[in-house]
Parts: sequence; structure tokens; C-alpha cells
Amino acid sequence: MAVGRLYNKGTVSTGGSGTYTATLREYVTSGTWTKPAGLVFIEIICVGGGGGGACGARQAGGVLAIGGGAAGSGGSSYAILENWYLNPTETYQIGAGGAGAAGRTTDSTAGGAGAVGGLTNFGSGKARGLGGSAGLATGNSASGPSSVQYEDFARWRIGGQNPSSGGGQGGSASTESFANQNWSAILGAAPGGGLATTNLTTAGGAGNTYYSNTGAVSSQAAGGAAGGGAGGNGVDNASNRIYTKTMINLGATKNIGGSGAGGGSATATAGGNGGNGGLYGGAGGGGGASRNGFTSGAGGNGGNGLIIIVEHTVT
Repeated sequence: MAVGRLYNKGTVSTGGSGTYTATLREYVTSGTWTKPAGLVFIEIICVGGGGGGACGARQAGGVLAIGGGAAGSGGSSYAILENWYLNPTETYQIGAGGAGAAGRTTDSTAGGAGAVGGLTNFGSGKARGLGGSAGLATGNSASGPSSVQYEDFARWRIGGQNPSSGGGQGGSASTESFANQNWSAILGAAPGGGLATTNLTTAGGAGNTYYSNTGAVSSQAAGGAAGGGAGGNGVDNASNRIYTKTMINLGATKNIGGSGAGGGSATATAGGNGGNGGLYGGAGGGGGASRNGFTSGAGGNGGNGLIIIVEHTVT
């Protein structure tokens, strides 16, 4: 197809006519990108690594034991970078998912926080997706930076509003699903179940859901049952909601992952582990609380990040 100009998020002049080609690239390991001949601009999406969930507390009978807090999913960004802004080669790093906190093996111990997800970075900051926030051990909801940084539009939100701070059931991450199709909203995971002073066991929260570009709702990881059930893992490639129409038309195979669910609490066995975040960028769920003599539930690991590039060339 002969073209003189390309239209995408504004007008970009090619300086003449030629054959236009759009090429999709998907990267899940760090490496080096090479500028193709005739490049006019690229579209690029970066997704950071998901955060790791917190482990549940391990406390004596009759003592409040808080379930592990849920992590936030990896931040995402979309950008158009023109040819003049790009070097002949650009290095890129794929952010690793944050590790979930190991379950407590020492009696009368509060839960522990997970690890922050890794930064996904293209061309030394020309495009990037920040890592998801770590699950907290305090039982409080948390979120990441509110300001926009380097075209990162994601909301680093924790799925459960109140991760078992009263020893109760972990809040479901689905309660923070967005009913619109805002591709930049990547949601967090669910916390683990806690134990009140009455020793009542509780379930972990369910994972999040996404609305795709067509409005379809993604599947949801099930929360761990009361009595030490493990939270379900987030689904890999759960939704294509972050992709532009160009990328969808080119047949992108990589998608953002669903968040992990929270583990259930237990009194006479180990607490349930939180579910791992799905590929790509999914958040780890929180672990369930336990009583002394039993290991508390570990936090789920976050899913690794992703870079997708569409190269627009005229030759």
C-alpha cells in the first residue's frame, strides 16, 4: 500500500510514498531491540511486574490474627515514539514479579509484607511500566503513586478494601473491578482470611475481573476456603483490554494477567497460601492466618511484566 502520511494519535509525515507495514513484537525476557529499516514510529505498551502478597499472621488462640494483605498489579503505559527519538538499538528490561512473603513458622508472629514488582523499562526510560505495590502485613488497604510518571497510567490499587484487619474474611478483589473499558486500570489482588479472637475461620477473597475491549468479563480466581484452603492463581493472558486496535488486528497473543486470590485462615492446620498473579503483571494474593503450631499462609508471587511493540515502517 502506498502512503504519504500515517494517521495514529495525530499525523506523522513519512516524507514520501512507499509500502507501509505494521509489525507486532512481543517481549517477555530482557534484551535489545533493533530499529528496523524505514521506521516511522512505534506503538509501545509496557507492563511492570506484579507485586507479591503478604503472608498471614501466626498467633495464639484467642488473639487476633490478621490475614496477609494483597499486592498491586504491575503498572502499564502506552506511548508512541517516533523514529528520530529512537537509537539504532535500545535495551529493555522486563520487570520480574515480586515474591510473596513466606508463611510464618515462629509462634506469635505478625504477618510479613511481600516484595514490590520489578520495573519494565525500554530505552532507559523512554517507556516504562512501574512494578506493582507489595502486599502489606498490617491488614490495611494500600495503593501506589497517584501522580502520572513517565506515561504510567495504571492504578496501583489493592483489591480488598480491608484485608482482614478485624480477623474477618478477605475482601474480594472483584469489588474494585471497573465497569468501563479503561485499558489503563490494572487491578490488584485479594487478601487472605484472618482469625478473630473467637477462632472463627474465614475464607480468602476472590481475585479480580477485567472487562476486555469487547466488554467481555474475564474469569476470576476463587478465594481459598475457610480452614486453610489455598487461593486460586490468577489466569494468564486474562484480558486484552490494554491493547490498541492496531495491536488487536495484528493478532497479539500476550495479555495482562488476572490477580491471585487470598488464602483461607485455619486453626488446626496451616493457613492457605495466596494465589500467584497471572502472566503478565498480575498481583499476588495474601496468605491466610493460622494459630501457633501451624505455618501461616504464604503470599502469592506476582506475575512477570511484558513489552509489546508495533513497528510502523515505510520502505
